[in-house]
Amino acid sequence: MHRLGRSPELLWATLLAIASLLPLWVALTYSPFLNDDAFITLTYAKNLAAGQGFVYNQGPATLGTTAPLLTFLVAGLAVILPGVEIPTLAVYLTTCCWIGIAWTFFLFRASWSLSAWQAVVVGVVSLASGWVAFLGMETYLFAFLLVLGLSLFFARHYFLAGLATALVVSVHTIVSWDFAVSIVPGWHSTVFPPYFVVGAVFSGLAVVLMLSLLLRGAFIAMDSYALDAVARADIRLKSSRLDPGVILDRLLVEVISSGGTMT
Repeated sequence: MHRLGRSPELLWATLLAIASLLPLWVALTYSPFLNDDAFITLTYAKNLAAGQGFVYNQGPATLGTTAPLLTFLVAGLAVILPGVEIPTLAVYLTTCCWIGIAWTFFLFRASWSLSAWQAVVVGVVSLASGWVAFLGMETYLFAFLLVLGLSLFFARHYFLAGLATALVVSVHTIVSWDFAVSIVPGWHSTVFPPYFVVGAVFSGLAVVLMLSLLLRGAFIAMDSYALDAVARADIRLKSSRLDPGVILDRLLVEVISSGGTMT
């Protein structure tokens, strides 16, 4: 207890570790009865792990899964752990991604301009806002790689951030080609796939920013420094380092000063 008192960051990390037990408990109690979309991807993973190639059933290889990266990851785990069923591997892999979102915020808290306890609050919110139906699908993998890419970018690890961004695109991009070859007006276009991927990145970033703004507003109010936020932000904006905390400060100040509407 005395050691925890001397190391508050260790205490907050312990609390986050306890909160991380929630997704693990959900995975343990969740029966891997996934939806049809997930089983399409897992069928590809099963055949790939069995050495039959990237096929759905029999015949030539066809691209019918919307999550190629998840397919390869689950297939690799199936080769390493042949005694574990494919749906179970997919559930626990996506559970690790669910937990990884929270720990990415905590480990990169300095890049997000968050203290240890603030990063734990963000992590707990991300853990508590998860949806059990996403287990076994590519959603948590996409969200984890997106948060990781942003964190690496804010930490100025641009090469690694670029790699993470490429992985984000590989998680959920093939579905855009499904739309592109359809006959639905507005989708039947070769330019639609890039729009789909960029739209997914923008929407994911928007969710992260909205949650960050709300939490940042609460932290600012609790720290009682909202009155001089503009002056401090103006001074800090002159520095060369891209500080996400400054960006969030300015956005929050604009919202407050405009009565809740952005101009």
